[in-house]
Amino acid sequence: MNVSADPCSDFYAFACGSGRVQGFNNQDDPQTAKRDVVKKQLITILSEPVTNETVLAYTKAKKLYKSCADTKHREQLGVEPAKKLLTSIGGWPLIDGVNACNSSRKCDLSELVVKVIDVGLISNHLVDVTVLPGISGSNKWTLHASRPSFNVGTPLAELLKNTFIPDYREKLKASAELLADNQKPISRTLDYEVAQIVDFEVTLNNISKNENPSKNFTVSELLSRFSFLPWMAIYNRYLLKGLSDYDVVTVDDPNYLDDVKEILKSTPNRTVINYVVGRSVLEGMLPFLNSEARILAEPYGLKNKSIEERCLGFVHESFPLLTTSMYVRQHIRKEVRDKVVEVVVNIIAEMKHILQNEAWLDEGSRRAFNTKLEKMTYIVGYPDELLNTALLNSHFGNVQISDDSLLENSISISKRMYSRMFAKFNTSVEKLDWDFPITWAPFEPESLLNAQYIHLNVSSHLAAMDITDKVSSQQSVMNSSQRAVKNALQLTWGYITARV
Repeated sequence: MNVSADPCSDFYAFACGSGRVQGFNNQDDPQTAKRDVVKKQLITILSEPVTNETVLAYTKAKKLYKSCADTKHREQLGVEPAKKLLTSIGGWPLIDGVNACNSSRKCDLSELVVKVIDVGLISNHLVDVTVLPGISGSNKWTLHASRPSFNVGTPLAELLKNTFIPDYREKLKASAELLADNQKPISRTLDYEVAQIVDFEVTLNNISKNENPSKNFTVSELLSRFSFLPWMAIYNRYLLKGLSDYDVVTVDDPNYLDDVKEILKSTPNRTVINYVVGRSVLEGMLPFLNSEARILAEPYGLKNKSIEERCLGFVHESFPLLTTSMYVRQHIRKEVRDKVVEVVVNIIAEMKHILQNEAWLDEGSRRAFNTKLEKMTYIVGYPDELLNTALLNSHFGNVQISDDSLLENSISISKRMYSRMFAKFNTSVEKLDWDFPITWAPFEPESLLNAQYIHLNVSSHLAAMDITDKVSSQQSVMNSSQRAVKNALQLTWGYITARV
């Protein structure tokens, strides 16, 4: 937005002039141009050194970025951080030899799941255990158990079905060889065991994906019907208060859990343990190590991205509100936002004018529409609290982040996320939630620049450009073109939000 331009003379220059200067208005691909500019700006912000004047909360994002982007240090650390982590969860039978699950050392799934949770790795490879807003209109956070995602069940796996499975096997095999103790010969049955792991995952993925209705179970009922997981131990590891037999868990697809129970009966424990640890290695360890490990864990979509882009994506995914706040503080001018707010206010006034003067509306409908309109509020550009330093520091100040080991930082972030998520159990769902922001394009570094974090389940939101579709066809109070109004609002990533 160029506030020095006269909107009465050239509204497009007023709405978009500054964007043209920054390179946002590439006519061939404006969205990509905008995205590239914002990414570069965010990378610059995160790369700037920490000083005594740096906001405490911002140091967390900067240290995380440094631990990721310092590839020289990551090469020096090698894979040792992952080896230590494997030891703490009891090892990986695939590389620990044929006696790793013998009669004197039985592979125990329940014990492994608890250890994985304790060290901070994600343990949702058989069942996704989480806390979500309650079903049937409940405004409380409730416990859920659902079908997880599988590597062999992704759209990419379906697209590359002839090559994906062999490639997946090779990645697992190479991961095992990378993490194996050089002093011990790796199992001669490695290829066979890797094939068993992948076949087991394919079997899980092939369980009927029909959407069966959710059903509520008490913890006691869950333990009785689906005894293959230590439900009480899992939830009690996460919850601040202990779980009782009468607490309720919503199971999104009971038939899936029934089928998993039967599959586990016919699958060797060693294979199950190898699968759970293998997924933890590929998804929770290798991406945060040296280049040799990262290549094995690298999703196809990241192959053409620079290390700076990848690290930006990880930092933004980990601390979306911090990266947003840092960007807003440095690149969004308050006077520009205030001008857009003025535009939004005029749009709402014009909507009210239309409702008052449309002849086809009966009075009952007119009153209903007016009541709805009066309940609408808006957040344009960013809410003021996003620049509240004290609030930022209180929310993020205690996060344990160093600029040393990226894997340790990832574990710290994972532990924090799960502890904060499960702390919400049985509490009311808040419309404004800093822990779980909902945006129109999750995990894209530019997506949170509108700083919109109203929870999807309890609010409805409309992009400002959608509202202008209805207003700009009328004789608006601004008497401007539809395109100019849209761009004025788009370039500040603004939303008009109806909170109901």
